[in-house]
Amino acid sequence: MDFEVADEAFPVLSDVINCRKQDTHDDFKDFVDLDVDDLPVKHRNEQTLKYIQSLGNRVVRLVVEKPAGAIFGSGVVFRVGAVFIILTNDHVVGCEEDVKNCKIEFFYHDVTRNAVVTSRGQKMLGSSNFQDRCFFTFSPVPPAIEDMAMFDNSELVADITYSKDGSSMKCNGYVNMKDDKWLVMAPLPSPDIGEDCFCEVAFTQKGCDEPQLATFVRILSTEDKGHYIEITDVPEFVKSASLASWVAPWPMGCKEFTPMVIHHPHGVYKKVTVGKMLAVESDSVVDKLYHTAKTCPGSSGGLVITVGGDSSKYFAYPAYICIHCQGDRASEFRGVPTETGNVNVSLFNNS
Repeated sequence: MDFEVADEAFPVLSDVINCRKQDTHDDFKDFVDLDVDDLPVKHRNEQTLKYIQSLGNRVVRLVVEKPAGAIFGSGVVFRVGAVFIILTNDHVVGCEEDVKNCKIEFFYHDVTRNAVVTSRGQKMLGSSNFQDRCFFTFSPVPPAIEDMAMFDNSELVADITYSKDGSSMKCNGYVNMKDDKWLVMAPLPSPDIGEDCFCEVAFTQKGCDEPQLATFVRILSTEDKGHYIEITDVPEFVKSASLASWVAPWPMGCKEFTPMVIHHPHGVYKKVTVGKMLAVESDSVVDKLYHTAKTCPGSSGGLVITVGGDSSKYFAYPAYICIHCQGDRASEFRGVPTETGNVNVSLFNNS
């Protein structure tokens, strides 16, 4: 499948010629026009609509200047303590230089651009080519973003101290769970960090000055941008915080859901598409959602909400939210016809 970044941006989808994914873009709904009747039948209520709108307001258009020309993608705003971050794909923003050259456009809701507020990437906080994920800070933070009610992930941030050959270094990581193991995803502070290092991993509860230690088990797969640290004896407040992020207006534990994508296809103003779930698969690195909601170049990094359901775990970032990654034009998926002619892959944020 192809990554879905765009190398050209259009004002409106009707200007797009020879889209590799779609014959027409008639099914792409304007985000500002999203209505109760656009929701899955079982979830047609004002509470769910307002919830989806509140998440969709956090979707941004990303413009990354490259030597060969700009590329266009999407991203989503999250909050960690007092810090606001953009979460997107590693193939959209993959290094510190990309962060510095990234323009973020908030509230690009219609062709007039009257509500658009811009910001710039500031600092890379973490990136993984295995997980195809990166998150970075930006400045300035628009007041409308600061005023949004967002779950505070700060209790899920780990303070890591690496020790090797009498020297030490520090960095921060983010805890999540994979295959019933607690893992901390952390950037690589030095190429000298490897599986032979010892780590001290600590978490700090809100309102407390003293950090609490988890038990270090081992350093797992190391890549050029980061690695995973397995831990046990995780403090109870961390476990509680990982569950507290559940705020969706439907119960946890549902396996059937409707994928809804909020994104900037072809760099146009914010759109919404809806499809069907094809499969959820897990490997050693990520949990993947296969679905049929239409996407295009520019959709990479867009928000995918699994309306009415979730995956099996609830950690760090809400597990009922995915980040879009790849897609192809396809009439079938493993022998089953697709109603939209699209097969796409999005990545669950709890992976």
